[in-house]
Amino acid sequence: MSADNLLLVVDVQEQSMHFLGGKAGLARRINQMNRIIKTFEENQEPIFYIKQENHGDLYSQLQVVKSAPVFTKKTANAFTESGLSQTIHQMKPKNIYVVGLMSQTCLKATVQSAIDEKYSITLISYTHDSILKPLREHYNHLITQLGAHRLDTDEFLLVK
Repeated sequence: MSADNLLLVVDVQEQSMHFLGGKAGLARRINQMNRIIKTFEENQEPIFYIKQENHGDLYSQLQVVKSAPVFTKKTANAFTESGLSQTIHQMKPKNIYVVGLMSQTCLKATVQSAIDEKYSITLISYTHDSILKPLREHYNHLITQLGAHRLDTDEFLLVK
């Protein structure tokens, strides 16, 4: 099985929302994620949800495609979950798009690992968050320096 595009939705879980709850822009970020998920679903492109072990269910406001697999990871880096890593390797996606939480840990570790594996990675800006807002922007910059591409939601939707 191969896919041109793959969406990873990382750690958008109930427990994580307790850290971010009430933060300005959170509802907008979830809405942006849902727009991206809907686009992938409409284009029949694969979506993988990734959960951090012991951090609860996927967030109730997040659009969850019932046919999409959910992988559970034990560390910040989603690629350490062998089922996910093997599945992505078998699919050989041309592009991996990433949305989710937390910019400074899980997203950075997952994106770094994907780049190390020579995947083309695009982080969709405004569709991820961090507890400390300056960290989000700092890690956006670091992730770009590592070799990831960045698009905002509107740019992504124009491309799709």
